[in-house]
Amino acid sequence: MSRLAVVMFDLDGTLVYHEGAARQGAVRWLTGGESSEQQCNERLVALWDEVAERHFPAFRTGEVTFQEQRRRRMREFLPHVGLAAEDMSDADLDRRFEAYLKHYEAAWRAYDDVLPSLKSLSGTRLAVLSNGDQAQQEEKLRRTGLDVHFEVVMTSSGLGAEKPSPVAFHLAYARLRVDPATVMYVGDCLDVDAQAATAAGLVGVWLDRQDRSGPASQPTIATQEELPRLIG
Repeated sequence: MSRLAVVMFDLDGTLVYHEGAARQGAVRWLTGGESSEQQCNERLVALWDEVAERHFPAFRTGEVTFQEQRRRRMREFLPHVGLAAEDMSDADLDRRFEAYLKHYEAAWRAYDDVLPSLKSLSGTRLAVLSNGDQAQQEEKLRRTGLDVHFEVVMTSSGLGAEKPSPVAFHLAYARLRVDPATVMYVGDCLDVDAQAATAAGLVGVWLDRQDRSGPASQPTIATQEELPRLIG
């Protein structure tokens, strides 16, 4: 492996526990702010996640704006809680999404292994490449206190390309002005992150916190605290 110039990270699921925040946000939104999960409707929580998965890709590909994908989620979901979304204006849908958003944002947390890992990499150039909205991802890092560790934050909305397209990775290392072989990319998705980065000429690393099985040829870690050892 060439001498590393940059370690680049995915954000959601790698640095910040997005899945947990999304769940907690949905629970508190659906229960009127109550934190007790015993009061939530698991079917509705699961449906909220499914609706997000259906509509977020349209934003990533540039088909709709970030705000419009939120409205589409509301239009599909609200009838399941007895609200006639077809009669609501965009402003009404935005206000209802904001009610969820405040709970989701309040639940943003960095994984426990992230800060020790970043501190151990002091002196190494660090960057973020995420499929997401530039403003939201920057705010996520700021609120979790991780922003000070990164030289640059790049997103699909800012670059105009999304992972797993090699174009996203090419634009990222070009902005950093480094050879791709000197960039390590760490992410929690085997195909979208690790394998895609490898295919684009970077050193792709799969962060497999759930101890799933992957190809032996793919560099894999179970926790970010293993990064210094992997880098050697």
